[in-house]
Amino acid sequence: EAKTLDKSTCEAKGGTWGRFGLLQVEQCNLPTEDAGKECSDSNECESACVTDDNNTIGTPAKGFCYGWTVILGTCLNRVEEGQALGALCVD
Repeated sequence: EAKTLDKSTCEAKGGTWGRFGLLQVEQCNLPTEDAGKECSDSNECESACVTDDNNTIGTPAKGFCYGWTVILGTCLNRVEEGQALGALCVD
């Protein structure tokens, strides 16, 4: 949905309009409704399941749902199948 919104509709829905990632494509970054919800895998979230940066790669980790739909241009420690993936930057 966020990719098809124009700037004014995006902002009216509480989103941020901008250019994200290496390609710098203009798009809408909407807040997620499940931000902060506990998770153990990204398929449980609107966006990504993330954890604190100090959780080592491959260790068991509880995460929380990321607060924004766009993850381009971020460095996040994602959680998949209950394990930390380590800080990964997405461009």
